[in-house]
Amino acid sequence: MMMTIVNGRVGINDDSPDATLDVQGTSAAAVPTLLVDHGDADVIGVDINLANTTAVGIDVAALNTTQAVMAITASALTEGNALDLFSNASSAAKRSMLRIRNGHASAVSASACEIIGGTGFGLIVRGSQLAA
Repeated sequence: MMMTIVNGRVGINDDSPDATLDVQGTSAAAVPTLLVDHGDADVIGVDINLANTTAVGIDVAALNTTQAVMAITASALTEGNALDLFSNASSAAKRSMLRIRNGHASAVSASACEIIGGTGFGLIVRGSQLAA
């Protein structure tokens, strides 16, 4: 492993870091580039606080072709949510809490959203201003 410090930037396996911390994994290593193993059950495992107002907060660009880009497994979940999106913004401007897009015209067999419920309700929609 190589570590470089250039202009206040730290590079791990990178001699010209492009960020404050730039970690470059290699296929030869055959291990994840980043592993967070958090053992404290009642404390947030990874806490990210962003001050971005006009730039994307977290950007993931992946070259996956047959596997999910991101997978969340919550097999011990009893009453919570595997994913919770929350906004308390007071602005009346038009916006969406979730936007799913597939932009390629040739992707005729792609589904924008697939919901598979083993038992119980597959989809529950609640809101004070539901369109007819």
